[in-house]
Amino acid sequence: MSDRTHVAAIVASYPKRNAIAYDRLPELIASVASALDNAANPSPANAEKSPTPAVPIRRSVLPDRIICLECSHSGLTLKRHIFAKHALTPDTYCDLWAETGLSNGRARLHDAPQRARQNAWARTTTRCV
Repeated sequence: MSDRTHVAAIVASYPKRNAIAYDRLPELIASVASALDNAANPSPANAEKSPTPAVPIRRSVLPDRIICLECSHSGLTLKRHIFAKHALTPDTYCDLWAETGLSNGRARLHDAPQRARQNAWARTTTRCV
């Protein structure tokens, strides 16, 4: 279908459900035509901007948890959360937030679990002095 056909179909169906004066039909036609043009050819001003994090990036990694930049969910790891709630892989999550200054390794795991493993290992080993 051409653009004129789409505009005609939309404008023809609009008055069936909405009350509109006949003198306002040219405005309706122009409005529908410009909306279809904008949808077909988006301008750079309407282009998607870089995402805004739910929390500041510096505050997203805490000593005991890590916070999701999409929705501010906090947990030990984000891999399962970002896949289940946002349908993102860790790599796409990192790519999405890389524009805002997130380093690649920071998005997945904070260092508390690693420190806990190191402390447990240090408690179980004997040291010779």
